[in-house]
Amino acid sequence: MLDKLQGVMNKITKSRVIDEELIQEITKDIQRILIQADVSVELVKELTDDIKEKIKEKKPPKGVSKKEYITKLIYNELKEVLGGEEYKPKMKSHDILLVGLYGSGKTTTVAKLAQFYSKRGMKTCAITTDVDRPAAYEQLQQLGEKADIDVYGEPEAKEAFKVLEKYLKETEEYDVRIIDSAGRDNVNQELLNEIKQLEKKLKPEETFLVASADTGQTAKRIANDFNNEIGITGVIVTKTDTSAKAGGALTACSEAEVPVAFIGTGEKIDEFKVFNAEDFVANLLGKPDLGELLKRVQRATQETELDPQEMMKGKYDFQTFYKQLEAVNKMGSLSKIFNALGIQNKISKEELQATEEKMQKYKYMLDSMTNEELKNPDLMNQNRKQRIANGSGRTQEEVKELIEHFNKGKKMIKRLKGGKSRDMKKMMQQMQKKGGGGLF
Repeated sequence: MLDKLQGVMNKITKSRVIDEELIQEITKDIQRILIQADVSVELVKELTDDIKEKIKEKKPPKGVSKKEYITKLIYNELKEVLGGEEYKPKMKSHDILLVGLYGSGKTTTVAKLAQFYSKRGMKTCAITTDVDRPAAYEQLQQLGEKADIDVYGEPEAKEAFKVLEKYLKETEEYDVRIIDSAGRDNVNQELLNEIKQLEKKLKPEETFLVASADTGQTAKRIANDFNNEIGITGVIVTKTDTSAKAGGALTACSEAEVPVAFIGTGEKIDEFKVFNAEDFVANLLGKPDLGELLKRVQRATQETELDPQEMMKGKYDFQTFYKQLEAVNKMGSLSKIFNALGIQNKISKEELQATEEKMQKYKYMLDSMTNEELKNPDLMNQNRKQRIANGSGRTQEEVKELIEHFNKGKKMIKRLKGGKSRDMKKMMQQMQKKGGGGLF
């Protein structure tokens, strides 16, 4: 869906003349792409009819070209279909109940959501009331360790209501409590009765349905079933990075008149964010999501204690280099980073994968260095290189490559410190030409 929609936008920007024939062509392209992405036929027709009508009826504002006007029009229509406004999370003490079917990624989402609030300064815990699925408690415990949040539950319990009753009393000091409920293969009365009982006891401020992106249009029926019975306040759509039908799930939720609150954008605990229709559509149409990238950079540098100012003052050693690698890793996959920069189409998946593997090898070699070596790269001699190679399971050539790359980075910092903007431009051009290899 992503590549195909970007192809439509390129067709507009590269065309010499915007005429009736081109408009018919691009609207048909959009129809085909959205239907393949599992967006309902009725909604697709309504959307493309609106686009054609507005192009015919309205003229571009003064100073705006017809190409720019049509691009913006398509952007606005898609944004409206996906729900329009950005969800605003409650940043106060409150309880959250998560519901959903098997395979939706609900338990993983509990940990992701808990970390989301924890990172924003709120004392957060998770309580699992899933007494049906084997090892549900153990799974949430493992995820809780990754997210650094407290987890409560009874592995041997038989009644979900009693588990909730017990741990609500023990967790009163928490700002945010996230309750994981049981799932089923489909929405049935037994499941709804159990959740109704939990909802009545908890009285949550938020009740989120967790739905996988690959449910497509089925998300509308699931959302309506839960909403009619218990009243959900929002939907969390998971696996948006792996499913070509993410658009179907998102539009289905919008059609059910239930807002999409968050989306899961990857497998890692921190690959999770507030859903913003503007950002999502910008990404679909190939517009860089630099705002989100800058937020991830800021979080990553804080978590790894990487100090850019110290680097610019000349403090650049293997320890700093290690923190850089950790920061990049915390920002998510390289494909997401380059996508946010708007240069993803110039980098092959193979190059990105090779670069990520190389970064991991560098970390192994750095882990084999002594604190003295990490702080003083000038100590590196042949014997030390051999010891590092042996300790990390790499070759001397790979250790040599690491040192060469470190030295290149050091030179780059010196150039930037000197204020040479041409070097920054050259670095960006190198990234575009060589993909990940331009950096690592």
